[in-house]
Order: sequence, then C-alpha cells, then structure tokens
Amino acid sequence: MTFLLFYAIAATAIALLMGRSHWLPYYRLVTAGISTQALVTQTSCADHSTFSYRFAVGGQSIDGSGEAGYGNPPCGALKPGDPVQVVYLAAAPQTSLPGDPRERLSNETFGIALAAVFLPLVLLVILFLFLRRRQK
Repeated sequence: MTFLLFYAIAATAIALLMGRSHWLPYYRLVTAGISTQALVTQTSCADHSTFSYRFAVGGQSIDGSGEAGYGNPPCGALKPGDPVQVVYLAAAPQTSLPGDPRERLSNETFGIALAAVFLPLVLLVILFLFLRRRQK
C-alpha cells in the first residue's frame, strides 16, 4: 500500500512539473489558438530546425520563432519571405507557435505519460535497494 501511495505521489509530481513547461501552452494553443499566416524572417536549420517569423495582430507586428514542420515545410525548404502557418493566443499574441499545435500536444502528452509511469518505478526501486542495503 505504501508503494502505491509513493508511486501515485511521484507520478503526479512528475506529470505536473513536466506539464508546466510545454504541455500547458500547447493545450492553450490547441483549445483557444487562432491560426494565421506569418512570414519567415530567418532560418536557423542547424539549431533544431528552427526559424523566426513575423505576423500582424490588430496592426501590431509580432515576432516569434519555433521548430519547422508540424504542417509547415521542413526548415531546409524555408527562406526569408516564405509564408508559414502559426497559431497564437488572442489574449497574448506573443504566445505563438508555428504549425499545428495538436501534434506537439500529442507528442508532449505521450512523453509526460511515459515519464510519469516509469520514472517513479525507477526511483522507488532505487530507494528500495538503498533501504534494503542499509538495513543489512
């Protein structure tokens, strides 16, 4: 019973900590995001296939950057001036992401689920072995 309690607490903590970094913004963009067209301003394909872009919201110019793909062409096919799709939050247009955030959310959810399932097991096994060794 103690094992299950520690496991549940560790899994929940891992999921909450990991979810704060990318999952929550992706979720917000999926549920409340507005899709628009942006223009590529610069590519940095050697840096995780990223590129910079600019789009307009209410007469304001917003700059952003992100990973290529996810519905947009691969980084190597992009050049300054090319149109790309981005999704942004109406309440905070600085929060934007190129491509479709649904796939990113799915990938992030899967990664968090794996970590929340397996990391507590590893930590508890290590703790069990440590305590067992210490008792001897």
